Amino acid sequence: MISKSDLKKPLESLSKLRQEEVLRYKQEEEREEISAIGQDSERKGAKWAQESVNREDKKDEETRLIQLSLLESLRKRGKKVEYLRFLAKCLIEEAKKEKIPKKYRILIDLTDKGVVLQIGGTNFVGAFAPCGISHYDLRYCKVMAIKLGNTIAKLEGYIRKSDGGIVLPDEIDLQTIKSHGRSS
Repeated sequence: MISKSDLKKPLESLSKLRQEEVLRYKQEEEREEISAIGQDSERKGAKWAQESVNREDKKDEETRLIQLSLLESLRKRGKKVEYLRFLAKCLIEEAKKEKIPKKYRILIDLTDKGVVLQIGGTNFVGAFAPCGISHYDLRYCKVMAIKLGNTIAKLEGYIRKSDGGIVLPDEIDLQTIKSHGRSS
C-alpha cells in the first residue's frame, strides 16, 4: 500500500522498489482521470475535471504566496535591483503561461524606473514602474503577460477589430453562429 507521505517525497529519496510502486500508482491514477474526463458522461468526468482545476489553482496560489514573501523580504531589505530582477522573473513565468510562439523574441529590460517589455522586431513596448507594494507589483506582472499574449494574438491575426475598436467575430465564430440558425 502506498502512503501519502511516499507520494509527496521526491522519487530520488525512495528505494528503487518503492519508486516503481509510486510510479505505477501515479500512472494508474492518471489513466483513471484521463478515462473519466474523456468519456461521454459529464457527471463522471466533472469530478475529475474539478479536481484537476483545484490542484492547478492550489499550485498557483502556493507559487504566488512564495513570490509575495520573496518580494516583500527584498523590499524590506532595500534591495531595489534584486526586487526588479525578481519581478522580471515573475513576468517571464506569467508570459510562459500565455504560450507565445517561438518565433517571437520577448525582451525584458530593467531601468531605474521599472520594467520594460518589448516584442523583438516590432514597435510594441510595454512598461511599468513598481509601486513597492508586492501584491500590486506581482499582479501587474500578470496583467503585462496577458497584454503580451493579446498583442501576439493580434499579430497572429486571431483578433480582428473595427476602426472604432470593437472586436469583430472571425470566420469560425461566424460559422458557429450560422450553424445555430442565426443570420447576423
